[in-house]
Amino acid sequence: MLIRFSSKADADVLMLASHAQEVLTALGRPFATQGIFLVEQIPVALASATATLDDSQPLAPTAAVVATEVVEDSDAISDAGVSLRQRLWPVQTLLQRALAAGQAVQWQPL
Repeated sequence: MLIRFSSKADADVLMLASHAQEVLTALGRPFATQGIFLVEQIPVALASATATLDDSQPLAPTAAVVATEVVEDSDAISDAGVSLRQRLWPVQTLLQRALAAGQAVQWQPL
């Protein structure tokens, strides 16, 4: 299932429900298939995300970095994975822009 994060302040962000669950947890919210961040809740969510990222592992190497190294096994590039920091970034940006515009951010299944 896909989850869409949307606000009048910026473009929608789509992600798989399993990834949205991880992102919402980092933002201090329990996972539900739909919900809303009111404008007054956004600063707390952003602070929670920052605290989570400060406690998490360093940013994993991107596929571009892995590709520039000498790789004997072609599967190494696909196994690099996507870090929480990378998954969280578009939603953080959406929240920041929504806060600046005074708009709420909703999420729901697509």
